[in-house]
Amino acid sequence: MLKLGLDVFFTDKDLFSVSTFQNHSKEDTWATSLLTNRQQNNLLVADAPLQRKRENNQQNYIFSFRHDFDRTGENISFEANFSERDAPELSVFQENLDPSDRSMNYTDSIQINHRNQRYNLDYTLPLLENSKLEIGAEARINRMENRLLTTQAYQLEATWEPKGNSVFDFQREIHAAYLNYNTEFANVGFQLGTRFERYNVWGTFETTAEPVRYRDAVFTAYPSAFLTYRHTDAHQFQLSYSRRVDRPSVNQINPIRKWSTPLVTQIGNPALRMQFTNSYEINYTNAFSKGYLNLGGFFRVVDNNIARVLNVDENDPQKIELSFANTVSNRRYGFEFSSNLGLFSWWKINASADLYLQTERGFALGELLEVQNRVLNFRLNNSIVVTQKLRFQLFGMYRSAQQNLQNNRHPMWMVNTAASLTVFKGKGTLSCSVNDVFSSMRFKFDAFSPLAQSGEFTGEQRTVYLGLVYRYGKRKKDRRSNRRSDDGFMSNDGDFY
Repeated sequence: MLKLGLDVFFTDKDLFSVSTFQNHSKEDTWATSLLTNRQQNNLLVADAPLQRKRENNQQNYIFSFRHDFDRTGENISFEANFSERDAPELSVFQENLDPSDRSMNYTDSIQINHRNQRYNLDYTLPLLENSKLEIGAEARINRMENRLLTTQAYQLEATWEPKGNSVFDFQREIHAAYLNYNTEFANVGFQLGTRFERYNVWGTFETTAEPVRYRDAVFTAYPSAFLTYRHTDAHQFQLSYSRRVDRPSVNQINPIRKWSTPLVTQIGNPALRMQFTNSYEINYTNAFSKGYLNLGGFFRVVDNNIARVLNVDENDPQKIELSFANTVSNRRYGFEFSSNLGLFSWWKINASADLYLQTERGFALGELLEVQNRVLNFRLNNSIVVTQKLRFQLFGMYRSAQQNLQNNRHPMWMVNTAASLTVFKGKGTLSCSVNDVFSSMRFKFDAFSPLAQSGEFTGEQRTVYLGLVYRYGKRKKDRRSNRRSDDGFMSNDGDFY
């Protein structure tokens, strides 16, 4: 992994920056799936080892320019971001109890190519002493090509029918513009903004059957409004409304399998629609000498909520396909809490939690279902300063059990730790971190549709990182706020965690 950057100051008001990120890695994985039959005294019915070799070749280049006008607070900036990623994979699946079963003993060769471009233009114009206008535009172009060569076959009467190779080509374009107005008078602050977005998607899935083509085009506005009342410097109240989008990730729409076990295979759904959330919130913030405390309540209406769905494999009724679908409706209301507290000069705590009730309605195997949940999430981060050069961090999280339309998810928890040491007279930082110290981040579930089963997946969460960063010279900080929306893509990328 390599990161390089360069800042060039043409004048005190003109800054040009260029940076690159290069990552080339190889991964070898050995795993085993053991299946037992509870009705036959836990008889072993499958012993399926997997050998997988995967590469990740990623390149990213960022070019940016910023100009500060003579008027204080007025500036314009432009950024261009180009990235490429190639991820070839070779996987060998085996089944030791029945080596002649070609549906369980086969080889997959997968080639994934990503090409992404993003352009941003932002302008800030101060209007009055306490008012400003922010406008900007954005364009994103995402392209992906995924090819699968497989030797897998399914038994059709007395013969084996090859599954066949497949190709998925996908392109997504987003063109957007935003407008934000901020003003403040006396103890009241107001922000009003809207993002206008044109969303276009093209896709083609080719197999041994007739090619399937996908196309979608959506024009949407995402308004937001924030009203803030500052009673004193320590007490602040805020009312807000916002509409945001969560776009399906690449893995959620890619119909070529991401991973597979003897009973479950994850594939994407190219017909997946964007998820929209209308959020109404009220918040109270209390700032004090050692930190702050924030309490809030919310009500969120989610349209086209993206959820996991289980379907029977059309090639083998004893197997399950894990995919994604949009539910009919999702309503959530609850409370949020966050705080930053300096217990001592050497010990700081950052904690957050949310508790909410959720009602979700959707179709599963053609049947309209409804489930209700009480969900709790908690996160705690400790930062400890041992000396001026040595720091430690300890992080913990907990996610409560949750019922979905077709399965129940068990609670999940994880502990991470890290340390950093300043070296080379302050120009370097040596860091070490361990994720999932107790190997506790496991996805456990009990499914009741379409087949009754229990399972547990242990992801590659436990990792150890050792790194060294050396800084050459000094970089002028860019105090530009993030006026653009978030990436708006599902963060879990289709995995369990």
